[in-house]
Amino acid sequence: MRMPSAVHEDFIGSFESTIQKELATLADKLSTSDERTAYEIRQIRKSGSTTLKYTEPELDGSDQEVVGKSVIVRHSPDASFKHSISGSQAPGLVEEVSYSQQTKKLSRLAESPIINSGHKIRRVVAIDITYISPEHKEYHDDKTATVSVWRAASEEHDGRLVGICRQDEDAVPFRDRAGRPCEGVLQLALADFLHPTVRKKVLPASTQDGKDKMSIPFEILTKLLNEAEKDRECPAESEDDIPKLFRKRKRTPSEELSNSREEHFTQLENADKEKDENNNTEWELRSRSKRRLFGEHANRAVVRRSTSTQNVPKEHVI
Repeated sequence: MRMPSAVHEDFIGSFESTIQKELATLADKLSTSDERTAYEIRQIRKSGSTTLKYTEPELDGSDQEVVGKSVIVRHSPDASFKHSISGSQAPGLVEEVSYSQQTKKLSRLAESPIINSGHKIRRVVAIDITYISPEHKEYHDDKTATVSVWRAASEEHDGRLVGICRQDEDAVPFRDRAGRPCEGVLQLALADFLHPTVRKKVLPASTQDGKDKMSIPFEILTKLLNEAEKDRECPAESEDDIPKLFRKRKRTPSEELSNSREEHFTQLENADKEKDENNNTEWELRSRSKRRLFGEHANRAVVRRSTSTQNVPKEHVI
């Protein structure tokens, strides 16, 4: 089950901003010793919940749902991060947030984008929160929240290298039942964000002593989630001077035109404009032709059409 939009959007926005700040901090630390890597880190940007579309890759053995047919799969992650040369369809890291409580469903939610993208997506971070019904909140006060992490990996199978999705962290609690932060950190590596071609060039110089890692304490994750839920619970302030009865402004007939009628009138106006332009062009061409045949005095024998239809002599040519 997806989170209600208010909490969902608030938490995701804060989570994205926190990761972006960690990336900036990592770039600053490396700027003096590894300027190239620092530059590439600064090319990593938030890419939001853009819909991703892939052609499903060849699956190993019986896992292939449709044999011999290209299958288009789509994913709409809650948030994502891409490197500047990766393009919007190849974010290295994506995030999912849900009130699921269904381990199998959450695992599939993480595995699908990694496999279906052909490992273009390198890592999936999933936040799972115990669902509390607003109608029965007093009977269910479990505020447990967990984080799971999956990554792209490979293994040998029958002499071939097979791409898989491997789980690094399995539903690790970062907030306990009472809403308090747990001990621990969410650790992400620079390799999770960089395009493969860039990763091969810059990582060897930056992986010493864990310099390519960033850590987000569970305390920070708890704080972000608590703030998102708090905003949902804040009641709107009431003011005595706010009217209890309201009236909308009366619309004029022109404002009440439907979209189809407005489109129809626009087409008529464009048609009239085009007709006038064609008439003027036709008159100019005919006038030039007469001047070539009879000289400049021929213009005197040509009468322009007026925009009015009353008392207008018919056009004639000598």
